[in-house]
Amino acid sequence: MATTGEEAGLIPVIDISGTTSEQKVAEQLVNAAARHGFLYIKNEGKDIPVDSINNMFEIVSGNP
Repeated sequence: MATTGEEAGLIPVIDISGTTSEQKVAEQLVNAAARHGFLYIKNEGKDIPVDSINNMFEIVSGNP
C-alpha cells in the first residue's frame, strides 16, 4: 500500500509504557505492522519479555 502526503516517511510509534490498555496497544501494533511493515516501540521502564518476542516471531512465521 503506497502512502502519500503526511503519511509518507512517518514511522509509527507505539507506546507500551503502560498508559494505554494492553488491548489498545495490541491493536496499534498489529495495525502499524500490517499497514507500514515496521514500527518503533516506545518503552519507558517496561520491558517486553524475551519469551513474548520469540512467541511473536513463531506466530508470524507460521510455527506456533
